[in-house]
Amino acid sequence: MTGTVGADVHILLRYGQSLSGLEDTIPAHQAVLGRYGAVLFGKVGRPFGKETVATVQREVAEQRSPFLFLAAKAGREFIVHRGQIAAMILDLSAEDRSLVPDYYARSAITGRIGTWFRLVSLDRISPATLKKVVVAKTGTPILSVLGSSRNSMFIVSLGTT
Repeated sequence: MTGTVGADVHILLRYGQSLSGLEDTIPAHQAVLGRYGAVLFGKVGRPFGKETVATVQREVAEQRSPFLFLAAKAGREFIVHRGQIAAMILDLSAEDRSLVPDYYARSAITGRIGTWFRLVSLDRISPATLKKVVVAKTGTPILSVLGSSRNSMFIVSLGTT
């Protein structure tokens, strides 16, 4: 079944809960967020395309509140967090480095980040929320592809049906 695609654009990343091997990913980001009011979440590997970045930046400028959904597999279920995107960044500036949790440097992954998301919120949400999320281009419910797709990043929309 395919849902109707909404006009909004969001990003969904599937990730490992302990990327650093030293600490949990989400609490490390929430600590920086609590201290500075913003945090950078890095997506390892291939960056998002400039068109996607421009679309998200336009949504931010228009105050449409694009979200970064983070989904981590936990048994048969997903643990889901949602952060409000304040910016999508391809190149990390010196001034933004304080917003990056320490484990990125300790794990030597900072240089492998293709896209950074500046988040101004990061909260756990019900996995049932994903029932409303669809792949933006096709309208395919994200839950039908999230567990089986080799992709770890998706451009999504909130379905209208």
